[in-house]
Amino acid sequence: MINDIYDKVLKIVENWCPSKSYSHERRFQNELRDYLSERLNSPNQGFGGLQKKRNIPVETEKGREIKADILVDETVPIEVKRNLKRRHYRGLDSELSDYLKEFNQVILVICGVEREQILEKIKSKWESTRPGLSPTQGKVDVVVKRKENFGKGNDKEDDKSGWSLL
Repeated sequence: MINDIYDKVLKIVENWCPSKSYSHERRFQNELRDYLSERLNSPNQGFGGLQKKRNIPVETEKGREIKADILVDETVPIEVKRNLKRRHYRGLDSELSDYLKEFNQVILVICGVEREQILEKIKSKWESTRPGLSPTQGKVDVVVKRKENFGKGNDKEDDKSGWSLL
């Protein structure tokens, strides 16, 4: 069940496109949080054609209470970075390591890239399964949102009702 929600959250994050370029990372986090909450909690077709609303918590960082930028259903951490630069790399390395100790899987969303070399370094280090761990342990999915696509709308294939936790 946990992998089902992780996979669904990853698909929704991949389909999301920021509505504009923000000057603060927190605004990307808030927009993504709202988008996830809407998609994950929209009514879906249940048995007998009844609309069934879900209540999956999508929370943003609150001091030490929630460590990730966004935490979905207390099991799917999402780290959001804005305008990825070299100075983010060192701290990101530590953050991802900490998340993997607790959650085993992490979604890293990069909204804008200032240095392609840093992006390639992150992908080569984190996108593959960590040595000695199974694919469900130590997995980091890197999702890149390019500035030139901001404001172009979300992917039309995003299906709000195509899944169930039952």
